[in-house]
Amino acid sequence: MFSKFGKAMMCSAIFVFGMSSAPAHPASVGEQLLERYVQKKVTERQEEQSAEGSKEGFYEHGKGEEINETLDERTFITYLPSTYKPDQNNLPLLIVLHGGMGSAKQIKRYIGLDPLADQHNFVLAYLDGTKVAKRLSDRFKGWNAGGCCGVPEEDEVDDIGFIEDVIDYMHRKYDIDKNRVFGTGHSNGAMMTQRVICETDLYKDAITMSGTLQMDIKKCPKAKGSRILNLHGAEDKNLPYKGGYSTEGINKRTEYKSQEYTKDVFKKSGVKYETLIFVGADHSPNTLNEAVIKKFEKTLPETIVDYLGLDNGK
Repeated sequence: MFSKFGKAMMCSAIFVFGMSSAPAHPASVGEQLLERYVQKKVTERQEEQSAEGSKEGFYEHGKGEEINETLDERTFITYLPSTYKPDQNNLPLLIVLHGGMGSAKQIKRYIGLDPLADQHNFVLAYLDGTKVAKRLSDRFKGWNAGGCCGVPEEDEVDDIGFIEDVIDYMHRKYDIDKNRVFGTGHSNGAMMTQRVICETDLYKDAITMSGTLQMDIKKCPKAKGSRILNLHGAEDKNLPYKGGYSTEGINKRTEYKSQEYTKDVFKKSGVKYETLIFVGADHSPNTLNEAVIKKFEKTLPETIVDYLGLDNGK
């Protein structure tokens, strides 16, 4: 499994390859213009990513069943592979978390995992965060990653509890194997995925993109024995891998933790934490996809599936 990485990867190593909020009130003209501007930029980027999608699996649609789910007023999308049968037991589950300002629908559109679920017979759950900024509509969502970001952090939204409830629900409804639940996420979703590994035993392993552990903590006792692979662009200015403040992202007020800090916490906790830093890649999954293809001859979704062992999920 994951043979392309081979012996180049070691436990807890790093390798380098060449919102502020306001009191609730009716939206002013200025706030409406801000939301329109943000939506325009998000839409432009989504369209750009769709246009750049390869035919190797990245951004492709699957042939399985997409189900919009609601659980205690929280929403998510279940993807059942085309190979799924109601009497089939104990399939693995991969939980996918979007970045800040994103949504389940958005990350499902660009991450390209559905056809690989069809191929390897695993279930996907794309989860929605909650409203990330009071000045924006609830179309723009985020996660309480324990140090970031926006309203979910300020309001101490129980995203850990939500993820646990989703896993229980998926076990009851689709009979997924609770011993083979994995996590992945981008940016704020990567931070949240790492928090889940740190604070719970819900995930077996995880692969994260462009994110670090934001919690002020020395150890994560629950994480012992897990594996995490983080993919990060050397040119990431939204969330620099060395930590510090964003120079391009909307959130310029958070001082982000570094990959070195994250590695140290997880290493002390008995986690195999690895970071691959790609020269030429920035914050976007698209540039990480290009870097992964160049280095390992695999797309980003193929790398996720390979590392987590989901290609053996039948």
